[in-house]
Amino acid sequence: MSPTTILRHAAADADFRSELLERPADFGVAAVPAGVEQPDAESLGYWTEGAAAVDVYACASTCTSGPLTFICDGTTK
Repeated sequence: MSPTTILRHAAADADFRSELLERPADFGVAAVPAGVEQPDAESLGYWTEGAAAVDVYACASTCTSGPLTFICDGTTK
């Protein structure tokens, strides 16, 4: 993997970032930039169980969803 790809993984995965910070040379990275703040549990709950999830249910009859995507045609029953 290229250093850029490694740093992208580190920004998204806290466990991988911890390993990278402990042993950057093992991954071929000379320095690790300041971290991207990881989402807190409250923010994550908002998007998965809170008000945002309710908005999705409003058009559930006409929505298609994938792992990270919702597509609605704008109508409801």
